[in-house]
Amino acid sequence: MYLGAADQALARLAGSCVRLGDYLEYAMSQQTSVRAPRLESVRVRFVCDALKRACEQTIALGIPKSLIHGDLNSGNILRGERCVFIDWSEAYIGCPLVSLQHVLLLARMDDETKRRVLQQELIARYCNEWNGLVPPERMNTAVRFMPLLAAASTLYGRGDWLDTADQGSPSRLAFARTLARHMDRAVTMLEGEVA
Repeated sequence: MYLGAADQALARLAGSCVRLGDYLEYAMSQQTSVRAPRLESVRVRFVCDALKRACEQTIALGIPKSLIHGDLNSGNILRGERCVFIDWSEAYIGCPLVSLQHVLLLARMDDETKRRVLQQELIARYCNEWNGLVPPERMNTAVRFMPLLAAASTLYGRGDWLDTADQGSPSRLAFARTLARHMDRAVTMLEGEVA
């Protein structure tokens, strides 16, 4: 704990990949709906291995830990001349790119081209703010892992739920399956970059 903010450092997240994989396998095995495809165990393990590698690579890039909101939604952003973020009760110390990805997810627009331009501008401005601490080429490399890290961060939260009876609740399992699919899509995007 850092002054009330939970530790969600990438090393901690990487160290939890096996437990997260076990949980996601269980969550997928409990799926009864056929609306979305179930991720098979082999794919869940592959995604969790990719998450661990993404954490390790981001650490190696020297991206410093920072305060991340942990509960970004439109109700927690006051808009005016400037944006003000409120309700920091779920704050973490972790990878700063997590907050950026959550902001990007909130930037919804009907016009796909405008949305992409807005997202690219937000990424560029955010990364520019880190120039004094992280060389731009390293930050640009780390941005590739941002969707995967943000989905995993949302799943992991404080990590304490992994040791509670709440982990088996239908709503928690459904939430985990949704995040597993986000993680899977992020890994698929990363695979596409390598191919």
